[in-house]
Amino acid sequence: MNDIGINIYSFEEDFKIFPLFISDIVCEKHIDLLYIKNNDLGHYCFIKSLSRLVSKQLSKHQHKTYICKRCLSAFQTEYKLLQHNEMCGDKSPARVVMPSETCKFLKFKIFQHSLKIPFVVYADFECVTMKTDTCCPDPNFSFTNMYEKHVPIGFCYFISYQGGHYKDPVVYRGTDAPKCFIEKLEKDTIEIEHIYKNPKPLLPLTESEKQLYDNAKNCYFCDQTFRENNIKVRDHNHVTQKFNGPCCNSCNLAMKTPKFLPVFFHNLSGFEKCKDSCLPPISKFYNELNEEAISVEDYNHACRVFNQFNLSNLGEYCDLYVKTDVLLLTDLFENFRKICIHTYKLDLCWYFTTPALSWDAMLLNTKVAIELFTDYDMLLFIENGVRGGISQCCNRYAIANNKYMPNFNPDDEVKYLMYLDANDLYGYAMSKYLPLKDFVWNDNNLTTQDILNLSDESDVGYILEVDLDYPPDLHDKHSDSLSLFPLAPENKPPPNCKEPRLLTTLEPKTKYVLHYSNLKLYLKLGLVMKKIHRVLKFFQSPWLKNYIDYNTKLRTKAVNDFQKDFYKLMNNSIFGKTMENVRRRVDIRLCSTEEQARKLIAKLNFNRRTIFSENLMAVHLKKNNIKFFKPIQVGMTILDLSKVLMYSFHYEYMKHRYDSKIKLMYTDTDSFIYEIKTDDFYSDMKDDLNLYDTSDYDKNNVYNLPLVNKKVIGKMKDENKGNIMIEYVGLKSKMYAYKTNNKIEKRLKGIKKQTLKNKITFEDYKAYHLNQKLKYVDMNLIRSKFHSIQSIKQNKLALSYKDDKRFVNGDGITTLAHVHWSLRHLDLFNEQYDIKFDDMINTQ
Repeated sequence: MNDIGINIYSFEEDFKIFPLFISDIVCEKHIDLLYIKNNDLGHYCFIKSLSRLVSKQLSKHQHKTYICKRCLSAFQTEYKLLQHNEMCGDKSPARVVMPSETCKFLKFKIFQHSLKIPFVVYADFECVTMKTDTCCPDPNFSFTNMYEKHVPIGFCYFISYQGGHYKDPVVYRGTDAPKCFIEKLEKDTIEIEHIYKNPKPLLPLTESEKQLYDNAKNCYFCDQTFRENNIKVRDHNHVTQKFNGPCCNSCNLAMKTPKFLPVFFHNLSGFEKCKDSCLPPISKFYNELNEEAISVEDYNHACRVFNQFNLSNLGEYCDLYVKTDVLLLTDLFENFRKICIHTYKLDLCWYFTTPALSWDAMLLNTKVAIELFTDYDMLLFIENGVRGGISQCCNRYAIANNKYMPNFNPDDEVKYLMYLDANDLYGYAMSKYLPLKDFVWNDNNLTTQDILNLSDESDVGYILEVDLDYPPDLHDKHSDSLSLFPLAPENKPPPNCKEPRLLTTLEPKTKYVLHYSNLKLYLKLGLVMKKIHRVLKFFQSPWLKNYIDYNTKLRTKAVNDFQKDFYKLMNNSIFGKTMENVRRRVDIRLCSTEEQARKLIAKLNFNRRTIFSENLMAVHLKKNNIKFFKPIQVGMTILDLSKVLMYSFHYEYMKHRYDSKIKLMYTDTDSFIYEIKTDDFYSDMKDDLNLYDTSDYDKNNVYNLPLVNKKVIGKMKDENKGNIMIEYVGLKSKMYAYKTNNKIEKRLKGIKKQTLKNKITFEDYKAYHLNQKLKYVDMNLIRSKFHSIQSIKQNKLALSYKDDKRFVNGDGITTLAHVHWSLRHLDLFNEQYDIKFDDMINTQ
């Protein structure tokens, strides 16, 4: 039986076949089985012809088809199936569901979300922390230990009503706080449900409302002109009875009262201490989470509050605290709702996340219709071209020396360290021409010159699958100690590593999928196109530009950090929504009885279960069917166009201007850290102000730079805002630090800011980049496990000399890209990349 591969299929209640188990082992003989289950009994049947079994659920035509055993896609020829298997072979088995021809356009349809939800609940819990017994593991290894359990002892919630005051805040304190919260909220929910189910008639229109209605020619929701078969009606709020606006009959019927009650919680924050008649001494206010004491100012403020409100014990202080928290949350969030309704014509209370809000806001305001793929092979093709942002440490240490430094040594070589960051990089890419519709496979007859002649702003765009060669004479130009930024990055495991990383290597690229704008740049910079395998052609336009510019303009006018971050998120989250990986989605069912649990666990797609309590369990089910309704081609294009900007700035400007006098130290998606040998870099900036955003500099800056291009997307800005960068040290991606004339900045992914501030110094970075050692640090965090809030102490690897994205030279400072010609003597790289360097060089 070892030389026989077995695939197992089953079917759902609608008799749609799906793969249950697909063998990854390639055998000469394969057997397909159908698993039939009836209650607790199951039976396997031999499938003589998989094509005949599934063809009727795929098409009404009776001609012979070739079926992919992993996704059950059908093909007319065996050659097409073999091509498909090359891309589908590494995907998890599931029945693929693509949009039909009649439902392939994605556009805004849920106009109901423009209506403000009448009732919204704002709530907060207060907790006491109870110590838990634990041991003290070895600090030289990673560990996670719980040291406190958070026990709810009080809550407050407030119901915000669109029509005015509804009820006073509900405040409760007691050991049964969670149970009491559910009981009280359930009672209020039933009352609100009764209000929703008994709609009130429209109040008489005012004169201005009558005039608005009489003069209206378009629906205030969908903006469509009124017609005989879709007449004008008066839309009103069924709770407040207020007139909303002139509406078409279709939209009016779609405007339904919400069937849910949104509840927004503030962050969770003692009971045996609640009877204390005064505040504890300042020594008791130690913040164990951040490992720091309370300030005298904050403690005095707490004492003033306690006395000003004539509180008799800590319990009353807790009640006041949680009530104040909830009312502040209500005030801030309601103001936030007003901003969203005014700015985007949507109520954010319909949404779980800001990205979902932004996606609908974009569709509503652009009125765009995005075509989705109906061809699964097109989607697989695009998935092969998805590559994130490049992040790597190229040189590991540098120190500046220039006239703006107090310790400038004129006898040494003049050097500047500059941290340049691209304004809203993804926003820049999203404002360019993006794929929209009319996706077709094109002939592969484009030449290198044809591609170089293509316009970035043509109505027709291309995504290509090509073989690219990296000539050895470019190895030093693109990966020496000066440049270190090879073209065409790839997702693949580094040497001695199983997990893939986005690597900038110098090896030839086979069946490399990329946008034509990237290919143009790569060819211009010296790569050689050996072959075109496939070309996807489409209609493109800058359909997202107005939305991006709108948010950028709002961000420029923002008066606080929250607004700046919010409008930035409204832009960037659009990219995230185009890149949602639906393959990772799971079906989770909650069950509270043994009977429910048994039925779910018995399902063929059962994966695992999570037990929360004696009466609550979550059952995780695998997806039998995967529905692909996301415009991933847009996200892939955004990623590629962002790389065009970064590569272009580096090679066509910085490298072109400074040549061997520039050294790339570090890069991370939208930023560069450079060492530049020049008399005055700030004077150089004046020559090319069109490339920079200098608005963060002081108005009377010592460099005499004019303030231009504020928040203009795609412009490079000085991350240090004119402060002189003195020293830099980097260990690997997301692990670097630098000094300026007035501060020390440290970056360390996975370590919280307070721990980084208190426990890791700039000197630690310097020491660990040369000494082959590992540094662990412990930090206190709040985590939720099985819906129980805990305080944990986590010991984690913080600093490491190892960097698997680059080959670190013997000096511990300079690095090389993997597959650089000078590494050809290393067997490790020959085996890992399956490349014979001598053959590669001789074929040029």
